[in-house]
Amino acid sequence: WSNGVGRIRVASRTLAAAERLAEAVQGTAASLDDLPLLLSSADIVICSTAAPGFVIDKKMVANVLRNRRYRPLLLVDIAVPRDVDPRVGELDNVFVYDVDDLEGVLEQNRQKRQKEADAAEAIVREEVARFASWRNAQRVVPVIKALRTKASSVVQAEIERTLAGQAALDPKLEKKVRAMGNAIMNKLLHPVLTRLKVEGGATVPDIPVEMVLDLFDLTIEPEPLNATAMLDDERAIETGSESVSEAVGEVASNVVRLQR
Repeated sequence: WSNGVGRIRVASRTLAAAERLAEAVQGTAASLDDLPLLLSSADIVICSTAAPGFVIDKKMVANVLRNRRYRPLLLVDIAVPRDVDPRVGELDNVFVYDVDDLEGVLEQNRQKRQKEADAAEAIVREEVARFASWRNAQRVVPVIKALRTKASSVVQAEIERTLAGQAALDPKLEKKVRAMGNAIMNKLLHPVLTRLKVEGGATVPDIPVEMVLDLFDLTIEPEPLNATAMLDDERAIETGSESVSEAVGEVASNVVRLQR
């Protein structure tokens, strides 16, 4: 009833059998002898008998259509052998579907569901791969941070030591000197940071993290890992090679003053 069915009539060769099924589906029972009359008022007919021949033929339906004023009639034949003569489908406003048709619909639905399942599986695989790559990358985030921190401290210490032995510099020149130091640091670290980044997302390590720790005498402090730190270091990797050229160009004309 929830699907808009107004009335169900059940017909069988014996009235007792029709009554049993009608009770199960909340319908009313009828005899197969009343089939032409039932067809006159029905919109959908579902056939499933064990009859050896056709229960509904073209002549019967043609006569019924006149009484129906040619309202559309849907016949669903799930019997084997068929209950409905295939020629019934030749009549106007009559639509006949048998087991083969239903199997075709089921196969189309199955293929559609399989296609959707394959697409969903591909999305899941992609997201799992992205997460695994991101999670692996988190291993190198503390190493990159420690390496940049140490390199920056060395650069700043050397700049301070150099400037301490010089006369007071113009603030603009001092700013350029410091920028040049940072640019050189980024240039030197660029290959290592790039390799570490590759290792983070790869299955086979390119440069072992332990080797970087030993070479640069780094100590990693335990801290929560997050993607923001990785993104910050990626930006440093991308801009390192560009900033050095700009800084060196600005400082080159003033280096003589430092030497004096």
